Amino acid sequence: MAPVVERSSLRTMPSLREAFPALASDDAAIPADACDLLVEAYAALNGICDGDHLAERMRVLYGQPLSMLARLIVQRELITVERRGAIVVPLFQLDGSTWLPRPAVRRVVRELRDVFDDLELAWWFVQANPLLAGRSPVVGIEFTPEAVLDAARAEHFIARW
Repeated sequence: MAPVVERSSLRTMPSLREAFPALASDDAAIPADACDLLVEAYAALNGICDGDHLAERMRVLYGQPLSMLARLIVQRELITVERRGAIVVPLFQLDGSTWLPRPAVRRVVRELRDVFDDLELAWWFVQANPLLAGRSPVVGIEFTPEAVLDAARAEHFIARW
């Protein structure tokens, strides 16, 4: 799957639980619609690519791109969405010259990965956030990375409280 940009603007995303109330149950299956909405939202921003495509891009720079990519995914250093059996990677988080997570995004992901599962983490980045004047973190990270990190710290505190 090549990177895709489908729209020039991102509509406001509801919270994950608002969009899919059935997820309130711990044993609820993640609806395919949730992943489809996320992929659509990220595609509208800086695009997306699947894991295989990203590994091919990394192969130019690294000797073991599959191992490197797998390590980033397993250690939850990357925001990923599983869609129809494939791993989809939002490109906003990657440095285009190294294909590794940008430091500002990595700090935010590290702040939230212990309190959110993968779907919640991916969803958090595309929701409007009141601590960011209503912008989503994925947009805010471009202009005010420290404010996004502060919002992530607040979210972490709330989730642990």
